[in-house]
Amino acid sequence: MINHGLINIENPLITRVTYKDSKEEKIEFVQQNNYDYFIDDLEEIIFSKELEDQKGILFSSDSLLMETSNKDIANSWEEISLSILGSWNLDEVKTMVNLIVKKSKVESVEKLIGRGNSAIYKIYLSNGHKLALKMYPEVSYHNRLKSEFQSTKIFKELNFSNVQKPESFNSDLGIATYDWIEGEKVLNYGVEEINTALGFLKTLHQNANAVQFQDFPMAADACPMGLDIERQIKRRLKQFDKFTNKYDELDNFLKNDFKPLFDEVVNWSKSSWPSILGYKIPINKSELILSPSDFGFHNALRSKDNKLIFHDFEYFGWDDPVKLISDFSHHAAMNLSYDEEQLWFSGVSAIYGEHLLERLNAAWPLYGLNWCLIILNEFKDEVWNRRCAADDSKSHLRDEHLATQLAKSKNKLNTLAVNYKNKHYW
Repeated sequence: MINHGLINIENPLITRVTYKDSKEEKIEFVQQNNYDYFIDDLEEIIFSKELEDQKGILFSSDSLLMETSNKDIANSWEEISLSILGSWNLDEVKTMVNLIVKKSKVESVEKLIGRGNSAIYKIYLSNGHKLALKMYPEVSYHNRLKSEFQSTKIFKELNFSNVQKPESFNSDLGIATYDWIEGEKVLNYGVEEINTALGFLKTLHQNANAVQFQDFPMAADACPMGLDIERQIKRRLKQFDKFTNKYDELDNFLKNDFKPLFDEVVNWSKSSWPSILGYKIPINKSELILSPSDFGFHNALRSKDNKLIFHDFEYFGWDDPVKLISDFSHHAAMNLSYDEEQLWFSGVSAIYGEHLLERLNAAWPLYGLNWCLIILNEFKDEVWNRRCAADDSKSHLRDEHLATQLAKSKNKLNTLAVNYKNKHYW
């Protein structure tokens, strides 16, 4: 706590630390102080009879049925913050931005809706300049702020012209600002847009040996071997275990449709891999590429002069090119026609090499299965809460949204079942 500046400083965030020797003493202490909130990771503390009238938050990853209205469950400090403090109001955001923006004062702040995980604000400065402020969710497995800010900083140094430009950041606050991109969402795309995306990847690949990228970390959820994809799917499946009791249709789909095809595809992919060792051993470092990871037209804007500007590099890093190729093809936010998909496959083969075909053939259906589960992410309470924090207009539409996502996942799984053995790439 001292090392992180929480206590023993001029204006400490924590003013008192008290230790107790037993659960009974701890319960008595909480009861006597009558706190507005108390947080604990033990059910016997939170749900103790002595504290039944006090507002408590159980810090746990378990999904429990809550019978009392004055008790909540949270599995991250981000959720706890949201539960106690609510969403950031615009005055708070304005104060926070002024801490990291040095060139000018903030005149006003506008929250943008329709975003995914991260909350986005449009910042108007007194000098007429505009910025995009991004508030990153707190996750333990990947530093989204670092990946995005560092990658865009390097892009700027290397004179990439069609990407967002970084301005400032504060890792303690989990925020960063970028130049505001004047543009519209890319709702329609075709040959020209796919060629532009391929051109960006070609430029990125040509700069892969730049000294700035030497020590850049792996991309989020990187899969340098086939077994990584299988493990990722199993991990995602496991995460749904605590929600299937709440959603019968989800439970039936995963048990009766998804898992049988998953077992079938894993066996087929293993037998189709270039070598059994290749499935279980990572590819050489020299075969990794710099990957935007979450790459597609959902993360691009069309400028006034009709140019595409790519943004959102939260998952950027080193990865197997086969993952990038497959994810672009499968992405839930994309809807490529057959001709568009073939143009994509042809273009990436020219950039990364036709030698990838055998591994792509074996891996593509596994990535498709992974996307079937990603589409269902909003069934997880922590993901849904994060979506609502970024866009609170969604909060009362969960049932309709989950039904839509389940239908999308079913359709994708049915398509995979039909074509995974005879997919054409190049």
